[in-house]
Amino acid sequence: MIAATPFLWLIVRDTVMLLRANDGEKKEEAQWILAERLAQTIGYSDIRTDAQAPMISSRAHEPNCFVVDASAFRPSDTPPAQSPEGSQRWVEFDKIFAKHEMLAERAASQISQHQLLSRNFSTSELMLFNACLSATPFAGWCEARISDRLRDKYYKSYREVMVSRGLMLRRAKESGRSCFTMPRVIKP
Repeated sequence: MIAATPFLWLIVRDTVMLLRANDGEKKEEAQWILAERLAQTIGYSDIRTDAQAPMISSRAHEPNCFVVDASAFRPSDTPPAQSPEGSQRWVEFDKIFAKHEMLAERAASQISQHQLLSRNFSTSELMLFNACLSATPFAGWCEARISDRLRDKYYKSYREVMVSRGLMLRRAKESGRSCFTMPRVIKP
């Protein structure tokens, strides 16, 4: 009985949250919370399939849609303070775009993983798999079931989110290919 207590506690906690959520937006929010909990549990587990693919920069796979000459940039009416590094302008722009790209990819990765879990698991499965991974000796069996269910779906979901959020655009003359919307800055 003592061994089953953590598993039962997690099931009861999630069930109470679902029962308190009335229909409509609250139900969707509860489903999203369950997907987020499972995503965090997957992050802490040993699952290394498409369910938790290490994110590789989009620049490694797809070209940039736009190339910008740094000399074409001009300050707005509220220019930023000068960089303490005293580096050239094109390096500063490249660093700024690289930070924005990293944040955009991280957000797209999180959104796509939550959508993937929500689409492929029912509410009860989200609760059971989270409790199984977190509090049972059968975590290996649960990891295998999750991996089998999500196999080959992560990359497609990630690309859909990137396109829907405007972070990637489909290329006009090449079907199935995309380009990353964050511009690449070239040295003047």
